[in-house]
Amino acid sequence: MNRSRMFKVMGENIRNHRMKQLQTIEELAEKANLDDKNLGEIERGKGFHISTCYQISRALGITVEDIFAGVDEVLTTDDE
Repeated sequence: MNRSRMFKVMGENIRNHRMKQLQTIEELAEKANLDDKNLGEIERGKGFHISTCYQISRALGITVEDIFAGVDEVLTTDDE
């Protein structure tokens, strides 16, 4: 399993949802009770805890599954 690719997909999903909602990193970070620099790192693929994933999903009004979208394909590709 390639964890770095998994976190990159998750970070891209977060960024895409944030941008669809026309939110800045600073706005989402405040709603999620996170540091904006930390959120920026998460969007670029830095690993994070599942509790942080939950905070972000609630702040975006999406499900945790939305953040994990596409991860299965990354993990399946890595196994081949």
